[in-house]
Amino acid sequence: MFDLGPEDTTLHYGTNPLLGFHLATAYASMASNSPLDPVTMRSSQLSDLHAAAVVQFRAWGRSFRQFAQKNLTLRVFAGDAIAFCHTLQHEQSDKDTSANLYRDPWHFTALNLDRSEYGSKSPAPIKFDVVDTSNLVDHLGALNILVATAPLLKGTLSSTLYIESLVRHEDTVRALSDSLLCGDFSTISILLGLFPVEYWTNASSISPADEMMLDPILKTINKNSNPNKQLRCRMAWKRAWSRRTLAANATKISLRFEESELARLLLQVYQKMFQHENVSLLMSNLSLQALQNNSMPQYHRASLAAFLALIKQQVSVDWNKVMQTFCNLVEADRNLFVGLNYLQEFYAYLHIFNVHSVPPLVQLIQQSRQAFGGKSRLRRYVNAPSTRTFVKHLGMEMKFYETRLDDKTSVFISKFRPHHHGLPHVCSNSHDLEHPSNELSDSIKVTVSSIVDVDKGIVKAFCGRLDLQSDDLKETLRSGAEVKKHQSSARNITVAMGADSLKHQFHFPTPVLEACAKMRIARKSSYVEVIAPVATFPDQDSFPDFVYPLFLDQSPPVSWTVPFLDLSGLPVLDLKRKKDLEWLNLHTTFMFSARERKMRETEQPGNDGLHTNVRLNYKESLFTMFMSVSGLQQAKRISLFALSNEKQGGIHIILIGCRLRLDLSNHTVIIEGAVLPLTKELITKIQTFLQANSGDMLQIKVDDNELNLWKRAVPPYVERCRDWRHQPSCEYRRDPLQPLSLGFGEKCICSCGEGKFPKGFSCDVPKWNVIAKYATYMGISPLFSVPYVENSQDISKDPPKPVKTTSTAATSDFSQCDNCRKEKSSTALSGFAQHAFQTPAHSALLPPRHRLRRAVPTRQPPHHSRNASRHPHPSLLDSPPPPSSSFRHPVPPLLDSPPPPSSPSHHHRPPPSSLPSSRHRFLPAGLPPRHYPPLPLSRRHPSSHYPSSCYSRETSSPEPATKYPSWYTKSDTVRKMALGPWHPENLRVEFVAGCAAGAAPAAKSIYRLPKRG
Repeated sequence: MFDLGPEDTTLHYGTNPLLGFHLATAYASMASNSPLDPVTMRSSQLSDLHAAAVVQFRAWGRSFRQFAQKNLTLRVFAGDAIAFCHTLQHEQSDKDTSANLYRDPWHFTALNLDRSEYGSKSPAPIKFDVVDTSNLVDHLGALNILVATAPLLKGTLSSTLYIESLVRHEDTVRALSDSLLCGDFSTISILLGLFPVEYWTNASSISPADEMMLDPILKTINKNSNPNKQLRCRMAWKRAWSRRTLAANATKISLRFEESELARLLLQVYQKMFQHENVSLLMSNLSLQALQNNSMPQYHRASLAAFLALIKQQVSVDWNKVMQTFCNLVEADRNLFVGLNYLQEFYAYLHIFNVHSVPPLVQLIQQSRQAFGGKSRLRRYVNAPSTRTFVKHLGMEMKFYETRLDDKTSVFISKFRPHHHGLPHVCSNSHDLEHPSNELSDSIKVTVSSIVDVDKGIVKAFCGRLDLQSDDLKETLRSGAEVKKHQSSARNITVAMGADSLKHQFHFPTPVLEACAKMRIARKSSYVEVIAPVATFPDQDSFPDFVYPLFLDQSPPVSWTVPFLDLSGLPVLDLKRKKDLEWLNLHTTFMFSARERKMRETEQPGNDGLHTNVRLNYKESLFTMFMSVSGLQQAKRISLFALSNEKQGGIHIILIGCRLRLDLSNHTVIIEGAVLPLTKELITKIQTFLQANSGDMLQIKVDDNELNLWKRAVPPYVERCRDWRHQPSCEYRRDPLQPLSLGFGEKCICSCGEGKFPKGFSCDVPKWNVIAKYATYMGISPLFSVPYVENSQDISKDPPKPVKTTSTAATSDFSQCDNCRKEKSSTALSGFAQHAFQTPAHSALLPPRHRLRRAVPTRQPPHHSRNASRHPHPSLLDSPPPPSSSFRHPVPPLLDSPPPPSSPSHHHRPPPSSLPSSRHRFLPAGLPPRHYPPLPLSRRHPSSHYPSSCYSRETSSPEPATKYPSWYTKSDTVRKMALGPWHPENLRVEFVAGCAAGAAPAAKSIYRLPKRG
């Protein structure tokens, strides 16, 4: 970096060269020979930060040189970004290198593209796979940016538009999204023809932890100063319609509106776009933040005209009627104090941008025979300065130049601006967006209409209509053929008539609720209508598994929410140094939003330990995996996980976590490993692996909904790190569904990636070579909620308390603590601290589900304890233990074969130390898991409920439990310790189980605090 300015030059903070690098590698504890490890550059002359930056810069330079040798061209433009985008749009439509726009707002230099690069034989790209606008929305306005850049995206599923905001315009990210588009977020997105992926999925692989931790700090530090701090928000947008959508027969058609409803909807956008002209609104909010927002307006009447030009090409309406109604509403509007002052300017831009104009009859020009000798007035308009500064030089009439009209050398009359040969072109390429004809065939005609709630300014529902035009189809409908509908995906509803007469798939611009949809069948008029309401938050309504949209009919498959990663180039964390990994506990806790956190605190899980919310259960499973792979909350690391659903036969998927890597670009971590979907044919081939690892495999109990979500998540996890090609015989080509199957004993991914791992990949799992040729390489990342969809945790008011899993190794001794290995007293909490209590000594003879039970955490002490006699299978309690030569069967509970003949040896119960009494358990070695009583395993880690709960021991007595257990000692139960800098008060409460006088040492804290500083 060079600076040729004076010595007292102040550089912008963004010019700090270190800000362009991922600095996590300077602080994280990385394994030996890890990529991007700054230890190779550390010296007395370079700090850790500089060493990390140098290592990354070398790696980037090496990768850039390899790619640049193939085909790389860099094109640079300096000027107005919006004018440049509209010029590229005009180049697409007319192959003209000039859209008659100026290069910047301060000069009369025309913006002309290089004719050698652009034109009729243009080698330069004019449509793009990715458009990243940085944080231009802070200075140019989100609508201006989206209108200019949306038509530049290619019509493919992978094309993505990114916008980012850094300047704080609102108090929260949620409030920012509500005001970003000058109207309802989803409704304006529909009008723009864009699909905000993360908004509808409420799922992101990018961690918001940094912003969530820094924002309360900045609020506390600057609460009495300038509120103009940073608030980062990044959004990804896709084309709502593409050439290849969800299926071959899912066809996009132009969206219809009622003209009056659309006009009133646009009026609300107009009022919010120019709300800085609303005096009553300005006076109602005199906060400093509002004054700063209104002092720098980002829109003018040309912005509104350009927005209307794009919408004109997106909808199917009587546009003249819409504009006449809209113009009448604008003229009658009195909310904007100076709105009428800009009315003529607005009409002029509507005419220039070819949006709307007066009837041609008014524009007839009649030539005056007498010309200048006639009596008709000649009006001329000239922009001239009117300040008094020039009065003494120009006189009272302010004449800076004067000449005769017949001076041909000085006077020119032109309808165009200087240095331009035509009117400006804005949204010239909007008509090129995919708009197939509504006439899909000679048999049917399809129409999709929007139903608008005018008072709220939102699109509340869609109406898909099928008009039958074929005589055969009409007769089929009149004869009483059954018409059914079902939802094939979040955005698709399929209508089927008769056995094989008609099957059509409606593709809507947003997710819709099929469960609330209505269907109208007009057998005489020969049409079918489906009215489907728009989904608000899919994970709260009907789409808990709409998390990772993956389009498998593409080549290659396209994932919308999981970015591609080259895992082999990411830094590897050193899992042996647990103290340096304590930040991971807090980091993964940020997966849970404020709503989910409240749900965990207030809702009581079911008998199986599961919540009713599918995503909450899924995030609990992810948290368990990250804690187990890192070994933070147990003495032994766990690498093998079995997703088990007893209702559907047992174990469906085995997940293998080999190592943890830093996902630098997404500010999080990722589990590098493999997946092994179990099938009936595969079981017999991997018996030796199952037998060797049955004691070290953590079983995660899932219900039907969570299992379906896992099966939908595995294909994107595989595709995100794929470095191999799909075969011509790929199962996705035959049946492009995500997943391939949800059925028991059937694969959820294709077989193209089996046994294909990066060079040098290894996994420290016994008998890995047995399953390596059947496993598929993948990367599992945390699932974060989107801050602009639902509120995140506010750690300034209630710091998040990282949860603790209750899983231990199969060979663990329950009399010892998992972390400190100290002996536990009979009255203290067991290894499953705060949640599972030790039962009397004779309970060790019972099946595992009776030996230890889960105490349901609540904010108040429980009023009763559950009795073991309420077990649904009391007869199992009387089965004698098996002899030492018990039946050994390595097959997990997956096969549908009947159990062996009943005999005492088939009711073998594992020893008490072989199974943890939690919802996650290990498969005991040498035992057919299908033939011992199933465990009502408690939810993954009961400590996900916060440790302020009070628990009681479980006894056979139905009497209410005492408020405090006998081991409870109030004096040393709660102690305050210094927190890290992320908490404004720098305080935190640590909950410690105390010891009674003379008792053995207490169980360790449920969460070990990080060191100060």
